[in-house]
Amino acid sequence: MEYMRKLSFPWTTSTYNNVIEAFSDVGDAKNMEYTFKQMQGEGMRADTKTFCCLIRGYANAGVFHKAGDLMKMEEVFRKMKQEECRPDAVTYSIMVEAYKKEAMDDKVHDLEQERLKIGVC
Repeated sequence: MEYMRKLSFPWTTSTYNNVIEAFSDVGDAKNMEYTFKQMQGEGMRADTKTFCCLIRGYANAGVFHKAGDLMKMEEVFRKMKQEECRPDAVTYSIMVEAYKKEAMDDKVHDLEQERLKIGVC
């Protein structure tokens, strides 16, 4: 990625998504968040993939076991919908599992109803 910068190739949303996804896959929430903030700082618009990777990254890092970190996941999920980025089935499943682990049955029910309403399988 630094090589791209040295050659004056600008990073795009897709470039940032790939970096965020790499950190997400290994559960590196710290670097994932840093990259997302850098993306925002450069004025790049997050898309559905960006938000899905963030939520998956939080789950892979296991941070939803702490109430404060579950709130981070909820915040990303809300922002995703506010930005009119449609959550995919994997994102819904991750959120449902996080709520189940915290015995938040009302939130599980709400998400399952929401998923059915918008037709995400």
